[in-house]
Formats: sequence, C-alpha cells, structure tokens
Amino acid sequence: MTYVWTPYGLFEISPDFTENELKEHGANFIPVEKPYNIDNNIIVSGEIPRNRGPSHNGHTFDENGGEDLIKDDMALYLQTKNGLAMITGCGHSGIENIMEYGIKITGKIKYMQ
Repeated sequence: MTYVWTPYGLFEISPDFTENELKEHGANFIPVEKPYNIDNNIIVSGEIPRNRGPSHNGHTFDENGGEDLIKDDMALYLQTKNGLAMITGCGHSGIENIMEYGIKITGKIKYMQ
C-alpha cells in the first residue's frame, strides 16, 4: 500500500482492488523492471534510473512508514520516423531522467518536439 502526506494528514492512495482480484477477472501481469519491447518501435522503460534533477516529491510512504520512491514509475518510448516520442506515467522519476533513459535505451538522439 502507498500513502501520501497532505496538510490534512496521511491518506492511502493504493487501488481498492488487489492483483489477485484482477487476475480472477482475466488480467495478465508482466513484471517489467528493465526495458521491454512491446513491438519493434515501442519500448516500456522499466524502472527509470534517477541520475539528475528533481524526481520524487518525498510525500509518499509505504505501509511501514518508509518513503515510497515509486520505482514502478515508467514511460513508453515510441520510435517514429520523426524521432523519439516519450509518453510518461506519473513522472516521479523526473522528466530529465525519463528523457535521458529513453535516449540511452533506444540510441535515438533526435526526439519529437
């Protein structure tokens, strides 16, 4: 479970359902920690290294009270004829890190603007 600290106190922000409940309804989970090719030109980032710039806001915590670094924050990298397109998730890794990692794993320097 994940909690967020607000001026009004600590609130749980985890979903109301479990992974097992979703599996019972036919969901199929593929754990992705490293880059994963969905298609020839579509890559799921996996965990994004946090090498620079602001990333996590420091306001989320796990069920034991430790900081939740939201390592499961991911991005999609789309290799198009016009360059690399990046679709971020929640962005807790920091946009600089998301962009830098996309360039690193795809080898594409040019990106769409």
